[in-house]
Amino acid sequence: MVSLSKVQEKAPTMVETYKQSLRAWGGFPLIGRVPVVVTVDRSGSMENRYRSGCVQQIVELALSTALVLDDDGIIPTSFFESSVTAEAEANINNITGFVHAQTKRLGWGSTNYAAAIDWIARHAPTGRPIAPLLALFVTDGAPDSEHQAECALRRTCALPCFIQFIGVGKDDFSFLRRLDNLPGRTIDNAGFYRADDITDTKSMIVAVGHEFPEYVKKARQAGLIQ
Repeated sequence: MVSLSKVQEKAPTMVETYKQSLRAWGGFPLIGRVPVVVTVDRSGSMENRYRSGCVQQIVELALSTALVLDDDGIIPTSFFESSVTAEAEANINNITGFVHAQTKRLGWGSTNYAAAIDWIARHAPTGRPIAPLLALFVTDGAPDSEHQAECALRRTCALPCFIQFIGVGKDDFSFLRRLDNLPGRTIDNAGFYRADDITDTKSMIVAVGHEFPEYVKKARQAGLIQ
């Protein structure tokens, strides 16, 4: 876990979000051991959310979670449209302006959930780790292929991996709700949160922390983690 003083020194704009993460995860027994990743929709409908700084806020939220839960304070980050088009590692030293720096040369595309889920799966720990991967998946709508997305999510249930879907925008997110309760999985390894107010980081942090601890218990019972 990264110290508050270091956050104050390196990323002062993240201090309040980091404090909220500390409060939300303070009693979690796997602090310092949970790897965190984030993948963000780069489809054309997301353009305004990139320009407004909304996506930067979400990546900062993900990093604040990683600074508490992971021991290295580094969060693998990807941006996807018809495929995963960019990958980088966010950390406390490069988080300022991170999203713009990584996406300024990218175009816009469609919404291939399956590609993003497969990217997440490649970051899942191998063997029987102490803790599973926590992945944040950010989008504003439904995918190009619902069938491929469902198949991709079902494949991940055999891995020590929990995916928290975060919906931004005005979509009704009926498909994300379906993924949250998708049948045909040996373990429920997904959650859904609709972020109506992207500035309400406290609610988002609480939402992320709601289902993940329960998944950890089930993953341990299933032998996916120690």
